[in-house]
Amino acid sequence: LAEAILAHQFVPKSALPEKVAELMNKVGLSPRFIKKYPHEFSGGQRQRIAIARALAVEPKLL
Repeated sequence: LAEAILAHQFVPKSALPEKVAELMNKVGLSPRFIKKYPHEFSGGQRQRIAIARALAVEPKLL
């Protein structure tokens, strides 16, 4: 999620963890998952992360 935010928005690195936690809350994932590796997520959690990645760039149409 952080990579998508950094690539498409100007967000200071100090505010990045807060933005990632906000996106994870939006899709129903606990911010405690931030430190997990990709292979540790279930299929449904991976889908939620994909949705959060799409929301990270703040699209006009989703």
